[in-house]
Order: sequence, then C-alpha cells, then structure tokens
Amino acid sequence: MLLTEENIAHCLAKAQESHSPPENPYKPLIPTGQPRLAAVLIPFFWKENEWHLLFIRRTINNTDRHGGQVAFPGGQSESGDDTPQATALREAQEEIGIARKDITILGQLQDVMTITNFQVTPIVGSIPWPHTLSSQDEEVSRIFSIPLSWLMKPENREVRHHDIQFQGQPIPVIHFSPYD
Repeated sequence: MLLTEENIAHCLAKAQESHSPPENPYKPLIPTGQPRLAAVLIPFFWKENEWHLLFIRRTINNTDRHGGQVAFPGGQSESGDDTPQATALREAQEEIGIARKDITILGQLQDVMTITNFQVTPIVGSIPWPHTLSSQDEEVSRIFSIPLSWLMKPENREVRHHDIQFQGQPIPVIHFSPYD
C-alpha cells in the first residue's frame, strides 16, 4: 500500500483520539513546575518515489545547550503563538525558510516531555519538493533529509543509555547509524 498524505493524516487523527497529557519520565531528575511549551515541525516530502524527512543540525555555540544536535525545526512558544501549530510554522519559517503557505499540516503526534522541562508538540506536515530552503545561520548549520524507509530499518538505530551527571541516572537515547 502506498503511503499518501491522506493515509498519514488519517493515522495521526486516529492517534489523537486517545490523546492524553504526556507523562514526564524525568520527574525524579528535574525540578517540577509548569513545563515550557514548544513545538517542532516534522516535514515530510516526496522524492525519488519515497517519503523523506527533513532535519536540521543545530549550530554549535556556547549559549545553546542543544548546539550540534540533529533536530526538527522548532522551538519555544512565543506570546504571539496561539497554538503549537503556529509555533512550529513560525519556527520552520525562521530557521529554514519554509513559508507557512507551503506547508500542508497533516496532524500532530503526542506531546513529549524533555529533560529540560519542555512540553514539545510535534506537528507533522508535508512540503512540496524540490523546495528552496535557507538556513538561519545562528541556529542551523545544516539542512538535510533521510528517506523514511531508511529510518524505519531496525539495524539503523539503537538505544544507548546516557548518565545524567547531577543524578547518575541512565536515560535512554535513540542513536541512528551515520546516514550522510
């Protein structure tokens, strides 16, 4: 069966029917309190007869604790963002130059709590391809894509446990094999 935008949207809508607030797996490790809201865009595009996901590598700098990490475009909600979708679209436009009008929203995944006490809403959307992208150099050092079929192969990923220095508690982190 061919995975279409409609199939993706249907699956996401079905998953949202049982949507419940995210449980914080880091409760014993981080200060409690109201989480900060954030959102990311998970951009899909069709290329060479298969779906690809678009990623960014964050620029390394001393003020960004996430510098150098691979991520989806996104960030913290601002006062003008009335929904997580608005946050994800604004951040995608700022970070990689995708205009809001060029993104077809397909749905969203369940919120995720981070160890830094962010509640992140992943927004799934598709973009036309090819598409001109432009990175915001202060935040993004590279924009790249990976075929969804490659990401789905179990041999391309593993779970490693990292110790959190202030607690000595191992945290599972998914690592992918080098792709590009």
